[in-house]
Amino acid sequence: MTEPEQAAITLCGMPDLSARTPVRVLSPHGIERLLAEHRLYQETEYHQGHRADFASADLTGRDFSALICAGVKMDRAVLRGADFTRAHLQRQI
Repeated sequence: MTEPEQAAITLCGMPDLSARTPVRVLSPHGIERLLAEHRLYQETEYHQGHRADFASADLTGRDFSALICAGVKMDRAVLRGADFTRAHLQRQI
């Protein structure tokens, strides 16, 4: 194991992912396009459009208020200052 790999291991034996920077920077137009595709994906019960994937993206300060965000992939996304006021984050039963 290399020295940087050893430094990334915490006491619990798990890698420290919090120090990693986002690998994707999306344009505002790209974010809008992904959200529109996701809205279609939700409205057609997954038959059209695509699930939005914001994994490892920098979404700092982004406004998601009142949007349907259920099912959006946001693993390791930076959400600092993002607004999720009245956003739908869970699938409806």
